[in-house]
Amino acid sequence: MGALAGTRVGTVACTDADAGVDGQLARFQVLQDTSGGFFSVDDSGNVLLLQKLDYELGFREASLLVLCFDGGSPSQAGTGVLSITVTDSNDNMPTANASLLTLAVPENAVVGQHLATVLLEDQDADTTFAATAVVGNSNGVVALHIAPTSSTSAPSAALLHLSLGASLDFEQAESAYVAIVVSDGASRVLVSLSIQVEDVNEFPPVISVLPASEPLVVSEAAEVG
Repeated sequence: MGALAGTRVGTVACTDADAGVDGQLARFQVLQDTSGGFFSVDDSGNVLLLQKLDYELGFREASLLVLCFDGGSPSQAGTGVLSITVTDSNDNMPTANASLLTLAVPENAVVGQHLATVLLEDQDADTTFAATAVVGNSNGVVALHIAPTSSTSAPSAALLHLSLGASLDFEQAESAYVAIVVSDGASRVLVSLSIQVEDVNEFPPVISVLPASEPLVVSEAAEVG
């Protein structure tokens, strides 16, 4: 992505010391263009973009050899080299390889246990990803950590690691939902995590036994059964 075709990206300045018609600038002409036809110069000296630029495709710089003709007869021409540098812009949205994760986690899972990993990619180079839980994480049940990765061909990529940030208790909450916003500084993508807490048989039964000072009294006349 990048600047659109037809955009004026600059101006070529040209002057002539002659008076009258001889000093009037008539037209411009691009004699050489290392960009391969991405730019033109109109008769007012405006540098126009003919094709959409994309920094990520490797187009970073170009030079134009420009002729400037005056209005004299015969016309005189001056030459100049216009150097163009293409800069990167944050014009691509980040993507995630999963938008909704549904996990079953036992309530006795230890804090710090790995829950899931999401691959983040961006077609812009040198992207810095940031992740923030915006819904459902007031108790810190999910911890977020972003680590770089070179496992894809995308210009920018990272791994969003999700781990258990707080203890679970089925008896207190049977599920949790966390919404995570991932940003590249300009655009955002949403990753949602739904946790189903699994009940665990944690506690043995407890028998209440009468103390020895209060023995169970049974009549000999009690019937069997």
